Amino acid sequence: MGGLALGSYWAGRHADRWRTSPLRAYGALELGVTLYAAAIPWLLTLATPLLHLAWKLGGDRHFVALGLVKFVAIAILILPATTLMGATLPVLSRLAADRPGRVGAGVGTLYAVNTLGAVVGTITAAFIALPALGMRRTLFANLALNGLVALIAWTAGKRSMGVLRPLPGDRPDGPTPAVPRTVIWAFAASGFGAMVLEVAWTRGLALVLGSSVYAYASMLTAFLLGLASGAGAASHYLKRERRVEPRVAFGIALAAAGLLSFAAAYAIQALPRVFAEVYLRLDPSPGGWWIAQVGIALFVMFPTTFALGWVFPLVLDAAGGGRRTIAASVGRIYAANTLGTIVGAACGGFILIPVLGVGGTLVGVAAGQLVLAGLVMAPWEARTRWTRGLAVACGALSLVLVALRPAWDVLMMNSGVYMNIQNVERSDGWAAFRKQVVTNNDLVYAKDGLTASVLVARQPDSDNTYLAVNGKTDASSRVDLETQIVLGHFPLLFHPDPRDVLIIGLASGITIGSAATHPLDHIRVVEVEAAMVGAARAFAPFNHDVLNDPRVTLSINDARNELQFNPADYDVIISEPSNPWMTVASNLFTYEFFRIGRSRLRPGGVFGQWIQTYSLAPDDLKSILAGFSSVFPYVLVLEAANGVDLLALGSDRPLSVDLPALELRSSGIWVRADLARAGVFSALDIAARLQTGGEAVSSIVQGATVNTDDNGRVEFTAPKALYLDTQDANMALLQGADQDPMEVVSSVVKTNDPPDALRLEMVRRWVLRDQRSRASQAAGFFQDAGSKSQAESYLHAGL
Repeated sequence: MGGLALGSYWAGRHADRWRTSPLRAYGALELGVTLYAAAIPWLLTLATPLLHLAWKLGGDRHFVALGLVKFVAIAILILPATTLMGATLPVLSRLAADRPGRVGAGVGTLYAVNTLGAVVGTITAAFIALPALGMRRTLFANLALNGLVALIAWTAGKRSMGVLRPLPGDRPDGPTPAVPRTVIWAFAASGFGAMVLEVAWTRGLALVLGSSVYAYASMLTAFLLGLASGAGAASHYLKRERRVEPRVAFGIALAAAGLLSFAAAYAIQALPRVFAEVYLRLDPSPGGWWIAQVGIALFVMFPTTFALGWVFPLVLDAAGGGRRTIAASVGRIYAANTLGTIVGAACGGFILIPVLGVGGTLVGVAAGQLVLAGLVMAPWEARTRWTRGLAVACGALSLVLVALRPAWDVLMMNSGVYMNIQNVERSDGWAAFRKQVVTNNDLVYAKDGLTASVLVARQPDSDNTYLAVNGKTDASSRVDLETQIVLGHFPLLFHPDPRDVLIIGLASGITIGSAATHPLDHIRVVEVEAAMVGAARAFAPFNHDVLNDPRVTLSINDARNELQFNPADYDVIISEPSNPWMTVASNLFTYEFFRIGRSRLRPGGVFGQWIQTYSLAPDDLKSILAGFSSVFPYVLVLEAANGVDLLALGSDRPLSVDLPALELRSSGIWVRADLARAGVFSALDIAARLQTGGEAVSSIVQGATVNTDDNGRVEFTAPKALYLDTQDANMALLQGADQDPMEVVSSVVKTNDPPDALRLEMVRRWVLRDQRSRASQAAGFFQDAGSKSQAESYLHAGL
């Protein structure tokens, strides 16, 4: 956006004097964009040393500071391309004014068409090109298209005149008309408000639609479609002969945007029910869900963005000027607005939402838009009584909006309706879901952080405390307890002598607390969201108050940056991000992430990766495991929570379930007591959780497409399985449906017991873990009749 502003301002100062035709100049600009964009993948690699230096200078301790360095690095890399892009609008604007005094109409139409193209580009990228081609091939395909556009424009411009003939009413000479300063500042302020709204809407809608790439694409589609429609409508209006003075119309558009954005703040509170009704009554297909997501986003965004779309054409009309000076007018005005959007994006994400919350930010922007509308209309030299009245009314209404701000229902907005609606029967409807949210649910902690909305609540009846991130439950003191505990213990137990551990993801802190029961020297925790610290402290009774453990250091940073730039090595790395269908976590399940992780392990180190089995297609599970096993030559996969979750262990040394060694390593009183909370009382309980390992992993992932940063396979396919029951299919994939379950177990388990004794223990534990089919299958392979009879008694008794 900085490049767009810079390019617009630069072209505004010079394009009106260019003797080449506007089309030819446009073609040259697009060719420059194409050539430079082709080099960006190579140039991005040059940013790594700069970020590494920033990390060493203190970026590891200051998340925002490192973010600013990233901003500067990215700006330097892409500024040439975006500057050329920014210059295209003022240049083409020289062709858009086809009638005197109708600059706003002509350029507004051009802006509307361009924004509509952005809508098509968003849909194409997210739903077609990136899933099918991956990032690199999508880039090259787009470069070819952009180059074709440049060639067509250059060729068409050969026959065009360089100096455009003035239209009737244009002054052929004299100074360039000055754009009123108040108009420029007001337009910049409107850009500020629009971008804060987009950031706040995105955060609010993510609570209802989820955080998948398709949800974000739907939000951007709705936002751009509103702007394009508004600009088109404004252009049509400006072609009329009799109309309101443009500056007054500008103020009215801002006032309308303020009132509509305030209405949107109320509308967002109704979205959980809207989403629930769509799910319960329509049960859309994956394609239908995208339409539903766009519809919900349009419901919130379209009215306000339609009003905001009027602003650019109206401001151009208020600025005046003819074809001779149109590039100068468009360049200055568009640059000012873009600068406003830059400040709005920064303030919205880093200041307003963390301080005021999403709801407070929406109301604040709505009130600010009304104040701005009043200021636009108040100083008008030819103001009349009714315009003065409008200005005063806008100021008064801004105070009314603050007084009538909606009461943000924190529990309902963080209810995770996009996931948890599956927990109610369709016949019971919305009432059942609402009861589930408002009954037996006490708020403990809530904060809108820099990257996510975090909530901790307690359910007194079940004595359960849970953590929700953007509405998705990511930890709890009961339901998810086993998973969190085994994640903290198992990777350590499979290492002969762990001293230094890195854990990715703070969440409730229970995993860190479990790891801290071991005699470790140092535990480093990486968490991207600072608001999670308060949430983890709310779990102090369950995580052994681990944040006060002197061995624990906390880094608020991106996990990929931590692994890439921090030179420290570890004996064990435990990665427990959120689900792979979420954009915030999807790059923590790729081949490249696993490769970076291995580079930070000492020889013989163990990497533990959490993976879900629910709402994840078997092919996607295979894709993740294919990347994992291609990095780590030795892999074991264990389950937790009766197969709901998986823990993949990888190492450069052979991994085995050495029962005597595991018994010894888990013999410490604190370790044993903590494992007991997860139902692990002996090494056999660990063996019973084994799903696959050794050579069997290679057979499972054979032919699978590896999930990479470039193809983003799981990021694009996993959201389509969000409402599918995939747990049984994934477990069958791992266990092998037509073989003796003990084949995998016996190949990696080391024990002093005879084979039938181990088989009997596994049967008993599989029955206890509600894996009766696996237990029944194993019982059919007994050699000893007595052991077989005992196994059948376990199966019949349902132990």
